[in-house]
Amino acid sequence: MNKAFICGVSKYDRADWSDLWGVDTDLEVWASTLNRFFPDGELQITGVIDRSCTRQAILDGLGWLADGSQQGDWVYFVFGGHGAQFVSKNLDGTPRKLQETLVPYDFSWERLLSDEELGRQFASISTTGATLTAIFDCCHAGGMDRAIPDPRYPVVVEYPREIPVPEEIAALIAQMQADPHAAKSTFFSALSPFSTTIYACAADEKAWDTWANGEFRGVFSFAACQALEEDVADSEMLISKARSTIFERGFKGAKSQNPSTNRRADIRPQIEPLTSKVFLDVGE
Repeated sequence: MNKAFICGVSKYDRADWSDLWGVDTDLEVWASTLNRFFPDGELQITGVIDRSCTRQAILDGLGWLADGSQQGDWVYFVFGGHGAQFVSKNLDGTPRKLQETLVPYDFSWERLLSDEELGRQFASISTTGATLTAIFDCCHAGGMDRAIPDPRYPVVVEYPREIPVPEEIAALIAQMQADPHAAKSTFFSALSPFSTTIYACAADEKAWDTWANGEFRGVFSFAACQALEEDVADSEMLISKARSTIFERGFKGAKSQNPSTNRRADIRPQIEPLTSKVFLDVGE
């Protein structure tokens, strides 16, 4: 069975964190866009947003993707929200590697949802033989932010897109970033052997929200879904079209945001697209 699990957080309800204005719309559009490429009833879509998008809910969703999947199935995972970096440690407490983590609604530095944990979950899906595509529209460096244009004013108002980092973790991150010999991972590199991974920007770049066509959107999600509307079918062409849209529309992210993918692969079946509307669980 073809499946899509679409999740993210627009409102974290934390006084010192900025809300992400474009995430909720992005997730709805991702759901509707993916659904267009399958006959009615042939793509099961479920998802969680905001309070419902907890660490366990994401893991449960990944388990659902693996359950019953088989060769010939198309499987999708989409996340929108904050991302962060951390430094993993060896058994003796010394720094091991600079890594990434998703930031679900109930994020805690003591219970991360790391790239390695996601890699294990994605490996379980890949063993079924299904074709897996993972899409991450989130920041993945502690100092990143997004610029959000306020439609009431002709200037761009910038809102920080970073979560508060404990001093000890911030010091370790700075140490690893400064050391040319330190082990580092690109965003969710642990997933690469198991999926076609598509991400909005690199570790040293900004990811942006913008005002597009009368609503707030993530720049990458807006550009990528527009490319899929033009019947783009493989990951490299999707990235190429998305980059062109970001540049041609004059988004500020054109100067600093470079979407990329880990490999060229088909990301949807070659059939006539359909039209449908999908709604996601926003929680209590």
